Amino acid sequence: MQQSDKPDTGVNMMDALVKDKKAYHELLVRSGFVLPDIDSKFVSSDNLISIQAKKLYGLRVNDVCYRQCVTPPSKQVLVDKLTVYLQVQGLPPSGINPIRKNYPDKAWLILAIASLSKGQDEIFRKDYVPQP
Repeated sequence: MQQSDKPDTGVNMMDALVKDKKAYHELLVRSGFVLPDIDSKFVSSDNLISIQAKKLYGLRVNDVCYRQCVTPPSKQVLVDKLTVYLQVQGLPPSGINPIRKNYPDKAWLILAIASLSKGQDEIFRKDYVPQP
């Protein structure tokens, strides 16, 4: 049977070899995604598959903009900011569900906000202090 005669199963060979969340996380990182920490509640097999399928927002290495946030606000404030940036830019949703509390780590949220805002969000100003 020649290469072109093989039936199209719709399954990527690399995906078929992935057996667990950690391996899938690594596969996406090797493919150019910048993902939340593997131990964050956000990282699940379903979310990783949705990121790869472009159903959820996936930060790419080529889009990263680094900025420091000396005194970050709460995760909820960061999630709200991320949601607004995604909506305004017409990007897929984040997949973060406040009811399930599947938040990514703060470092990834800050990086995503820096990248989406091109470093211009208020949290990156040197005089920024979060509201209590």
